[in-house]
Amino acid sequence: MLVSGAAESGLDARKAEELQHHLDANEELASGYRWLELVMWFHRLGALAYGIVTVVAIGALGDTRVPVGPGIVVVVLATALTAILAIGAIQILFQPFLWTVLVAVLASIVSYVHLVGPNPMGLAFYLSAGCATLFWSATFPAWRVRTLIHEYKDLYILHHASRKTRKSVHHQPEEAKHAQLDGAMQRANRRAWKIAGTSVAGLLVVSGVGSYAVYAKVRPPALEPSVASFEGAWNRGDLEAVAALFPRDAVAHQTEWLRNVALGNGWTSETPVFEHGEWLEDDGSARVTYTANGREVVVRWARVDRVWRLIEVGLPNPPLEPLLARFRAAWSTSSAPAVSAFFQEPFRERMTASIESSTSLRGWDTYPDLPAPVCSEDDDGYQIAAFAIESGDVVTKWTFRADGTWGLHGLQFPKR
Repeated sequence: MLVSGAAESGLDARKAEELQHHLDANEELASGYRWLELVMWFHRLGALAYGIVTVVAIGALGDTRVPVGPGIVVVVLATALTAILAIGAIQILFQPFLWTVLVAVLASIVSYVHLVGPNPMGLAFYLSAGCATLFWSATFPAWRVRTLIHEYKDLYILHHASRKTRKSVHHQPEEAKHAQLDGAMQRANRRAWKIAGTSVAGLLVVSGVGSYAVYAKVRPPALEPSVASFEGAWNRGDLEAVAALFPRDAVAHQTEWLRNVALGNGWTSETPVFEHGEWLEDDGSARVTYTANGREVVVRWARVDRVWRLIEVGLPNPPLEPLLARFRAAWSTSSAPAVSAFFQEPFRERMTASIESSTSLRGWDTYPDLPAPVCSEDDDGYQIAAFAIESGDVVTKWTFRADGTWGLHGLQFPKR
């Protein structure tokens, strides 16, 4: 009886010790699981925060002040961090140490980038540094709880696993329970990866489609390619290609205008080179100022239907002197039609009759020779060329026409 009592006493002690060990393990497992839940929530908060950053970065692609390349890089990085944190929030229960260390390393890298950036001690640095500190401090508990989960699968599934996992194991016989526990955890892990994969795939699709939609539909087109096309066409003397950059309904007119101005300025062999202009861009309009042959040339642009179109090429007016020389030559023929040819076509017939009448009243069978003119500009912007003859001045008034040529606007004879 004494032996039997001692045996029973030893058995009770062992049971009590096993029970205490069981309770201690469960308490440690519960404490570690609380750590995992805390880290899981920080994964979720981080995924939410970087998701917001991703949305903001995608929206920023619609702003022309944001360079396209760096803007896309920010979207990609923010999307990647959102995806990693989202996967970590799901997988933290199965690989807590891996996902805790991974996020700690990423937070440390982000902290370093902010530290060496333009605002080294700003709010972003403190947030990322705090996140890195938190996750690094959680690495040991994460490693410890992973060890406990493997060591006490039955306790983990009993107290912390999902209801579906607990139900699948509960009715299994004792001898098959160990294998069933492993199988249940593997199935749960596979389900978690499917959820993570679906979530990340959806995130990548939304981010990619959103970025494309904002860039293609919202972001105004860049002016640089249009300016480069203009400079290339102009510098190689392809005036038709330059005119093609104007709105469609102005192409024919601008082609004629450019050719006439180039011819009047004597740019028959090559045009002055336009490069390294000074930019001034506003919302929907811009101007680029070039210096050519010591003169400023202002080229104006406007955004029309998401395309940059030329509005004006402020070329210098051709010199008037060659036209005055041709006028004197026509005058010397004593032909009214030759002189009236310098007027616009609708007025030529009437001006021919007026010239013939004026010269006849003055008895000019042969027109008097015209000396070199005295040139000036009146208050209305007309160029005045006065030719002094014996009876007075022959005064001509010239205007620069819309087709890029000079034309005679008025002719005044001296008093009789």
